[in-house]
Amino acid sequence: MDSLLEALQSGAAFRDRRKRTPRAKGEFSILHFVFQRRLKALRVQCSRT
Repeated sequence: MDSLLEALQSGAAFRDRRKRTPRAKGEFSILHFVFQRRLKALRVQCSRT
């Protein structure tokens, strides 16, 4: 319990120790495009039934 309190007081509990890898610049737009295509295909498939 003391170590938790110490980490909270020092701010160590809020530091992110993991190094985050930056995303490729177009990654979001590519994923969004693929998602939209699949969603459209599902809508077409559902409307046929």
